[in-house]
Amino acid sequence: MAKASLASLILVLTPPSLALAADGPSHGTVVYPETPTTVDMSNRDINRLVCQGGSFEDYKFSGEKGIIVEASGADAFVKFQILEVGDDRQYVTARSEFFLKCGGAMFTVFARPRDIPSQTVFLGAPTAAAAKANSDIFNPLSDEERAIRITHGILKDAAPAGFSKTAFDEPYRDGMIAGADVRRRAHFQIEGSGFSGAEYLVRASRPVLLDEMMFARRAFGKAIYAVTIESPQLKAGEVTRAIVIYRGDGR
Repeated sequence: MAKASLASLILVLTPPSLALAADGPSHGTVVYPETPTTVDMSNRDINRLVCQGGSFEDYKFSGEKGIIVEASGADAFVKFQILEVGDDRQYVTARSEFFLKCGGAMFTVFARPRDIPSQTVFLGAPTAAAAKANSDIFNPLSDEERAIRITHGILKDAAPAGFSKTAFDEPYRDGMIAGADVRRRAHFQIEGSGFSGAEYLVRASRPVLLDEMMFARRAFGKAIYAVTIESPQLKAGEVTRAIVIYRGDGR
């Protein structure tokens, strides 16, 4: 895409009035077979795992880490136990591994307990089926409409079921954006859409006004199609999110 066209699309995506349609897949993180995936789970509420390709046949995890798992049919529920010491409550924060057999396929989930609401994790059908489902959604849309839909799906903080999310626990890096530190939070693959996305956290080191073109550089990936910044104006210490949309996988 020519530079002028990219800048034009960036401006189109910025206004919050471009809301994502309420229809579409249920919201949650998707994990695919034989693809180890890190997901955030609530360490205080019950989390739900959904087997989209059938029923749960087996599962293994470290019981000594204070985890309760119950599975029935296509649903499994994960609860991290809370330790009460006097009037204090201690919540699990250590990462746990789950190895799940669902619909004849094996899934590996690395769960990071966080102080967040209950999460839903979809154990997805094979990639070909996911690509077909996404194609049905995205094929009728223009490239611009696809980018808008993907951007708002990511901004909802719960990727739709057709998104394969890879989370990262990287440190903040300086030097990528003037006046701010940046770290990559997640990459989203959307099979069958022709696009992918990345979510970055941007932390201001001084008062700064961010511009989308700051992210339209090779340092943030190749084949960048669009950029959206959640809150462009930051005070020192404030954090916002930047969503970068790529043609292809962007890597």
